[in-house]
Amino acid sequence: MISPLTVCAAPTAGKAVLLALLEGNPFCFSTPLWHDNVAAALSNFVPLEERVPKGVAEGIYGNNLQLKYFRDLLTSTEWSRLESVSLQQFYIFHLSNNEQIRLPISFDFYSMDENLAKTIWNMENYNKENIFSAIFDALHSAIETKSNNKPRYALTMPYNDFCDYEKLLVSFPKGRIIYIDRDISDALGSAILRRAKLLKSSFATECRKEFLEGDKNFFFELVSRTANIQKLCASHPDKILIVKFEELILETEKTMRAICNWLSIPFTKNMCCATFQGKIIDARATGSIQDDMQKLLTHKEIALIHRYINYFKTTKNGKLDIPAALFSTDHTYADGNIIIQTNRISHNIFHGPYISIPPGSYDASFSFEIADVPTYVQWTLDCVDTSGNCYFKKTLPVFLLNGAHFILRVDETVDKNTKFEFRAYGEKSNIDLTVIFKGVKISTISNKQKFFTKIIRKFLVFINKFTLKYF
Repeated sequence: MISPLTVCAAPTAGKAVLLALLEGNPFCFSTPLWHDNVAAALSNFVPLEERVPKGVAEGIYGNNLQLKYFRDLLTSTEWSRLESVSLQQFYIFHLSNNEQIRLPISFDFYSMDENLAKTIWNMENYNKENIFSAIFDALHSAIETKSNNKPRYALTMPYNDFCDYEKLLVSFPKGRIIYIDRDISDALGSAILRRAKLLKSSFATECRKEFLEGDKNFFFELVSRTANIQKLCASHPDKILIVKFEELILETEKTMRAICNWLSIPFTKNMCCATFQGKIIDARATGSIQDDMQKLLTHKEIALIHRYINYFKTTKNGKLDIPAALFSTDHTYADGNIIIQTNRISHNIFHGPYISIPPGSYDASFSFEIADVPTYVQWTLDCVDTSGNCYFKKTLPVFLLNGAHFILRVDETVDKNTKFEFRAYGEKSNIDLTVIFKGVKISTISNKQKFFTKIIRKFLVFINKFTLKYF
């Protein structure tokens, strides 16, 4: 049986390089399609008997139910992309320095797919391990036609947002996980720089897009991923191995020997070079870090990405410190802030960043840097969710906006997928003044704070009534 050797890491953290190094060992098999997601997809596999009563299912699908569910499963993987790889007879390998290499490969996808379908149709013990083994056995037979030896491990890579490593361990008792630990700012910086070059855009623009339009929950998970997998590794040292990115690239032979020792497979010298089907992909893949962010980015760009990442790192224990850079606006961004010109306002000033907020009571405050603005210049601040519900709204003179506090209450009945945005809007002013928006801070209101807030409110109501009555 072929078991999964799952290689995980943050984006551009050396996963493809490690797969190419392991591919040089006969006990490991690599497909012409990395980021295949097969093991990760199978970890969510539900047995047939738990899906639908057998009689009902067979009445609808006949005897092909097993194959039907298998086809459904493949839609969560990159299996279908193998068809185009087979037809074009090459696979594109992306290097960290933004170069691409075409790797020639020849196999018959349709014969392979047909053989796999027959195996699944006739499979008696239809479970995760057997399905995984069948997929990679079909691939190995079609691609490695000259090899009579079956590999022990199939190299598999989940999508970047996959993080349920414990489920992988439960799903594949004989499987192993290697996690590559790279500094998160370097990993994300490399990914953003690669996209900026492809789109012929600036790093700052793509950096803002990445964190503004990307999945916020993914970034929250990503900044704590290494710590989480270290805990899991401590309890499963025989199943999970953490490899430092720098050691993999700069001390390749030493690192690969350690990996082979952990896997109980012999080390081979060609594991020191990134190869594909016995051919060296690029000799520069190891020996030096091609995408060294300290050399490729300016001090200002490095500071910018650290500003974003620190937001996700420090957002915990009921506190959110949301930088202005995560908000959308038609105004100018500078040093992570939004520079607002009062004579350029056309109602909407800024909005965002569409984040999840768990149920609870919160204190929300807006941070501005404001010059002398006349009292008649007023803006409205509010908070709404993706369903259009408003949680607070107030119109204030601009000079009172900095540090303005609002109570945000998120009820238990609010759907967990609901996203929240904070907005500012106002009318254009004839006065040419600059207002700097720095961000929004949110913190949980404790029961003690709730009590004192309630007392203060009652006191203010009393003072108001007293004033109206006697003055």
